[in-house]
Amino acid sequence: FLIRRFALKEAEYSRRKLEEENEEIILRLAQELGVEVEKEGEGYSMHFTTFLRYATKLRGTGEDEKWRLINRELRKGCIPVSKEELLRLLQEAIREKIENELPLKVGREVCEHIRFIIEELKEELEAFRKNFTSEGIQKFSKKALPPCMENLLEMVLSGKNLPHASRFALTSFLLSTGLSVDEVVSIYRNSPDFDEEKTRYQVRHINGATGTKYIPPSCETMRVYGDCIKSEICGNAKHPLQVYRRLLRRSEILERDGGG
Repeated sequence: FLIRRFALKEAEYSRRKLEEENEEIILRLAQELGVEVEKEGEGYSMHFTTFLRYATKLRGTGEDEKWRLINRELRKGCIPVSKEELLRLLQEAIREKIENELPLKVGREVCEHIRFIIEELKEELEAFRKNFTSEGIQKFSKKALPPCMENLLEMVLSGKNLPHASRFALTSFLLSTGLSVDEVVSIYRNSPDFDEEKTRYQVRHINGATGTKYIPPSCETMRVYGDCIKSEICGNAKHPLQVYRRLLRRSEILERDGGG
């Protein structure tokens, strides 16, 4: 978990730095990473197999349609990509490289020297996991929904279609609160374009049927996609699950004390 987070943050930082670099540096780095790409007009071009290697790993990030081969122009086996798209693919290549090369083997003396730092990191990691995962959440309560998720849920129940990023956010969140795949699928039955087989596949995928259960987007990501609803209820939370966990505890206390 910690390795994945570290690799992701380092890759994101690298992409931001690459935005300031010239074309020669970008192409040289791509070559070092084993990403075969060529300059073409105002953009770039890469073989579809290279594109798929990294693009398929971007599914579930709210950009699915953009990275599907069926939605891309194909010229003699190659796919045109913009500079922005190339940097996003290079970010994934960097993330993969860092993740594959960690953890590094270090001597016992080094470990002993930084033992206190390691213990401190373990404590912070444990606190992080509790805040940003569904650990400790055992039931679904509509009363405890953060404003952003309450709004998305109401939109679905009223028969409105959600953009893909919003649907992913709501689905991953509801699964994290304890709802089953069947229960989440049923929520989408009011959608105008409801397709049970397709919806079930997507929900199962997000729930980890193919190996990785997706964590709901952070508040920052919700803001990027325009789904964040600012409210005093949220306080200084950085993740919707933090808000849900807090409101759930408050609701349970009120019920226990006969206050609601």
